[in-house]
Amino acid sequence: MSQVIVEVGPATLAEAGQAQAFCAKGHLVGEVTSSGTAQTVSGIVALGSHVAVVINNGTDAIWVRFDGTAAVLAGHFVAPNTHRDFGPLKAGDTISVINDS
Repeated sequence: MSQVIVEVGPATLAEAGQAQAFCAKGHLVGEVTSSGTAQTVSGIVALGSHVAVVINNGTDAIWVRFDGTAAVLAGHFVAPNTHRDFGPLKAGDTISVINDS
């Protein structure tokens, strides 16, 4: 299992000295514990052109999907103890995650 934190919001340029190219500002935040069953991150529905930062805080790799139910080998892979930035999202996108096993 992994703690998965998702931040979604409008894209803004990162400030000098930051490693990522963009970040979500004025954002929605959700959290789930990943498992072998796909779970939707509650409370987050993207508006058009939003970006998402997905933080995988745990020992399991996960798959993330923005336009349906997450499944292994379908969507976007996020390695353990890393984060990835995604975008732009489409209006109405929800975020679903599942473990890689």
